[in-house]
Amino acid sequence: MSWNKAFTIAIIEKNPEKMGKLIQEMPVITDIQEAKQAQSLIQEALKIMKEEQVKTRDSMEKNKKTRAFLMSANLGSSPKREYRG
Repeated sequence: MSWNKAFTIAIIEKNPEKMGKLIQEMPVITDIQEAKQAQSLIQEALKIMKEEQVKTRDSMEKNKKTRAFLMSANLGSSPKREYRG
């Protein structure tokens, strides 16, 4: 399978690991059409990576807020005593 086809599949699957691996293994391109196609594919991959970065940042922010809320809720309640039968 050609590099362009494999990279296209990685983009369709939105698989960042596969995209990164394929970029590291990118062959030398001598044909101008293949170079333009590779450029377009890499630009699309960058868009996907930026979207994933935003999603990850949002998720981390939500987790941080949830943790802060839970910590404040625990501090406000009375301490629980251990049952010793």
